[in-house]
Amino acid sequence: MSKRKNKKQKISQHQSRMFFGLINILRSRIRHMIFVTTVICLMIVWYVISSGTLYTTVILPQYLILLAKIVTPILNIFGYQAISSGSSVLSRDFSIDIAAGCDAVEPMLLFSIVMLAYPAKWQEKLIGIFAGVLILFTINIVRLVSLFWIGVHYKDSFEVIHMEVWQPLFIFCTLAVFGTWMFIVGSTQRTKVAGE
Repeated sequence: MSKRKNKKQKISQHQSRMFFGLINILRSRIRHMIFVTTVICLMIVWYVISSGTLYTTVILPQYLILLAKIVTPILNIFGYQAISSGSSVLSRDFSIDIAAGCDAVEPMLLFSIVMLAYPAKWQEKLIGIFAGVLILFTINIVRLVSLFWIGVHYKDSFEVIHMEVWQPLFIFCTLAVFGTWMFIVGSTQRTKVAGE
């Protein structure tokens, strides 16, 4: 009789472990689904906003002008005697027009959206977004200055560097910044758990 009872208890324990294991798998998948759904919803909101008149006729053009005004004095430090006119940076040697797509808005926004959707504390998210966007903005300024330099010294290579080198490099930088943030947040969480 006791053997039968032990066997039933073992079966019951096994079924219980299977049930809770299944619950844990479902919880994990639900977290992933919430993350992906949140990213998709926020991206849809962004694309609706970015296709609106206010963004395309006021916000984006002013941002492009700001980029030109930031790039111009940096180029002048290196002796290029550049001036900005609207979203263009002009010199006697070379000129660039900073257009939509060269502004790094989409990668910075996608980075921010993924950060917002990621399961972490709000303080960690906000610090990560602020630091990450600042880093990506700075990398974009470096990109624009380097493209101007390439245009002056290696005009034939300008389009290749612009399209084939800097675009994937910027995507890699965005992923690297996000990965670094995830590593830092993960290390902080592991340290807190170990300290308890």
